[in-house]
Amino acid sequence: MVHKVELPAAFVQRMQKTLSTDDFNSFETSLDLTPPVSIHLHNSKPSHYKNIKDSLDAVPWCERGVYIPERPLFTIDPGFQSGGYYVQEASSMLIEAAMQIALKEFPYPSMLDLCASPGGKSALVLSILNGNGLLISNETIQSRVDPLVHNLIKWGYPNQVITSIDPARLVSLPAFFDIILVDAPCSGEGLFRKDTQSRKEWNEHQVGECVLRQQRILMQAIDALAPGGFLIYSTCTYNPSENIDQVISLKDHGFNSVEMPALHHLGLEVQSKQGCTGYQSYPNKIKGEGFFITLLQKQDIGMKMDYSSNGLEWVNTPEFVKEFIENDLLSCFIHQNSYFMFPAKYQHDLEIISRACRIIQAGIPCGSFKQKDFIPHHGLSQSILLKKEIPTIQLSEKAALEYLKRNALPNDINAKGFNLASIDNQVLGWVKGVPGRLNNLLPLSYRIRGNFN
Repeated sequence: MVHKVELPAAFVQRMQKTLSTDDFNSFETSLDLTPPVSIHLHNSKPSHYKNIKDSLDAVPWCERGVYIPERPLFTIDPGFQSGGYYVQEASSMLIEAAMQIALKEFPYPSMLDLCASPGGKSALVLSILNGNGLLISNETIQSRVDPLVHNLIKWGYPNQVITSIDPARLVSLPAFFDIILVDAPCSGEGLFRKDTQSRKEWNEHQVGECVLRQQRILMQAIDALAPGGFLIYSTCTYNPSENIDQVISLKDHGFNSVEMPALHHLGLEVQSKQGCTGYQSYPNKIKGEGFFITLLQKQDIGMKMDYSSNGLEWVNTPEFVKEFIENDLLSCFIHQNSYFMFPAKYQHDLEIISRACRIIQAGIPCGSFKQKDFIPHHGLSQSILLKKEIPTIQLSEKAALEYLKRNALPNDINAKGFNLASIDNQVLGWVKGVPGRLNNLLPLSYRIRGNFN
């Protein structure tokens, strides 16, 4: 028997003061209902859900977002494993409205997602940018870096950099970014329906700690924003001290609040206080979880910095890389004996970032040499710029599942060398054909575990 997890008493008292009696009763009831399941679709990669998109309910505030009728076992879906879609709570997709405003002034932005893991918002931003601009996705907590890398590798865009630094290090990048997204660590009240155990972990002391952490992160981030640049701030909580009050505090640091008309009349609560505007979602008012978002613009005072380069090892694109990917708009660099392809337009930016940040990955990881053999990187198989002519082996459903378990496959067609493993044009990774079998090159850490037969 599953026992209901009660809402924290202090939380209930605050929400009863915040909402009318009818709204609170509706809100409280909604927290015990089954949450909706939503995904956002990749711009160019195939999936089952893309095929049936027209029959699915659209997320009103996100062009690529759809609701799906139930929560399947995503782990064994090739569309999920190949980056055809990302499972993301619908309210989190509200950042698209803020992005659309910011991109009107900065159509090719240098953008920072400061608290990026596990990568859902970064993936959505990359889809919105659609190859334009440059996104730096940062995660401070080391245990959360690997999921971020995995999810953005699957997304396959070249105009992205993954870093791992404390926000305090941003002092080395003054006025560098055109857009900064801070999806701040918070008390998580918006997760009380989706994750009922989070109700047990909530307490008022934790809320106070979150407020201080958010203030520290924001103060460290704002100097890295260029004059006229945009700050997107969001949390998954209802607490005004973590939300609208944080926005108000930024007014004294040269920021103006920006309204997002696209979010009006969608069921969100428009919060206005001391000349600042924020948008709060409640699960009884919209088809999504609790979420707060606001958009601010830095006053256009001063100018963007002129930085010197750091000097990465850029090389002419080798022929063995051109066998897999060739694009005149990309440049090649070497790092620790591995080859990467990166947008030539942002070479200088990458060198600046490398001076200030610990870079985990940049652009498209192509591969490295093992003795005399070039071994393609898994990330190369996931790239949206991969050549169409690369030999591909189409797998059955059973074989695809074995591949995702990282088992070797029979080589019934006498395939030789490196081939893509695919099912219904959804690329899962590399295999290498040798006599009698296909060696599975899926990274060990990406294999799925369990009995799914």
